[in-house]
Formats: sequence, structure tokens, C-alpha cells
Amino acid sequence: MNQNHFECKTVRRNFLTSITAGIAAMGISAIVSPFKLSASSKSNQTTDDLIKKDKNEAEAWFDKIKGRHKMVFDIAKPDGLFLTFTRNFLESNNETGTPDSDLSAVIVLRHAAIILALKDTVWEKYKLGEFFNVKDEAAGGFALHNTYWDPKRNDNFPSNKSIDHLQKRGVLFCVCDTALDNISEKIAQLRDVKKTTVKTDFYEGILPEIQLVPSGVWALGRAQEKGCPYCYGS
Repeated sequence: MNQNHFECKTVRRNFLTSITAGIAAMGISAIVSPFKLSASSKSNQTTDDLIKKDKNEAEAWFDKIKGRHKMVFDIAKPDGLFLTFTRNFLESNNETGTPDSDLSAVIVLRHAAIILALKDTVWEKYKLGEFFNVKDEAAGGFALHNTYWDPKRNDNFPSNKSIDHLQKRGVLFCVCDTALDNISEKIAQLRDVKKTTVKTDFYEGILPEIQLVPSGVWALGRAQEKGCPYCYGS
């Protein structure tokens, strides 16, 4: 898990460096995909070369898929049901003789589920619970933090199903950049702020060890190419 953390942090740092350089150099009014923006901010390589490089970094992440039994979970809604499905996948395989070390579960967070990949600070700043109608049952009202990442403040959600807990068991999480872009634009319009501000906060607010991918459907395809059967988990 330490190497995964290092790789994800490195990739995300490269994305953010490219975004900052592109904004400063071009004065653009909206952030575009980091898989494309980096190509605009470096003059010593062709656009095609740089897009290919960033895509290859995301491609390489799928080499972490291993083991005898695999599954990719397609998550499009911001609820915790998929965490139960994922834990069931792990536990039932454990009970039938396969340890976690010989399993791969891949979670693709796309569409509205991308908010599950974001830190508490982003949830609170942009009132994501209210925007997506996610309730905090323990506190009452709309959630101001990502209870699925850190469920300690939500007695109704067991910690052994949390994102953090499942990551420690080797579960791989990725998040759709296309959805991050679309949702940041909608929130920017609603809050009357610049899309660049929201999108940068989103990128900086991605939780540790969650991989940014060009799109959720792209990631679902890559995981299946690596031998993962498909499961709709929302």
C-alpha cells in the first residue's frame, strides 16, 4: 500500500503542476482535463506525446490488479451500498479459501459517486451533501463530511466497510475526471464562483490512494481487459 500511495501522489502532483502551469501561461477561463492541459503547457514535446504520457500513467495503475479472483464495481450513486458489496466479495472469498492477497476488487467512482473520492474540506466548502442529497443520519441534516471515508462520526455506518478500511485490505479505488469536470462546472454556476476554483479544489481534495482516470467508462473497460468481471454496485 505504501508504493500505491507514492505512485498516486506522484501522478496527482504531476496533474496539478500541469494545471497550474497551463493557467499561468495561457490565462484560460476554465480548467480542462489534466490529461489534455499538460500538453498545452510544455513546448518541447508534441501534444500527442504528452496526452499519451498522462494516459499511460493512468493505464499503469491497472497493473496493480492481481490474484486469482477479481471484480470491478461500477459506482454511479453517492451512497455506501457498494462498500457492503465489496466487503462481501472479500469475505466470501476468504471463507472459501482465498486470502485478500489473492484478490482484486476495483472500485470505479463515476457520475454522482465522484464525491465519495473527495476530502471533508471539499464536502464542507461546497455543501456536497446538500447538492447530492446525502444525509448524515447521526448528526441530522445534510452531510458536511465524507462519512464513507471516515465513518467514526456516523454510528450507523460500520468502520469495517469504510473506504479507508477497504483500501488497507488492498481494494483499488479510482475516480472519473470527466464527471469531476462536469460537476465542478455545475457547482461553480450554483455558487457563483469560477470553475477553475472548484476544479482545482476537487483535484487537490482527492483522497489518498484514489487514482484519477480519464473517465469512469474508460476505467471499467480497462479493468475488464485485466480480467475483472463487471458488477454494478450502486
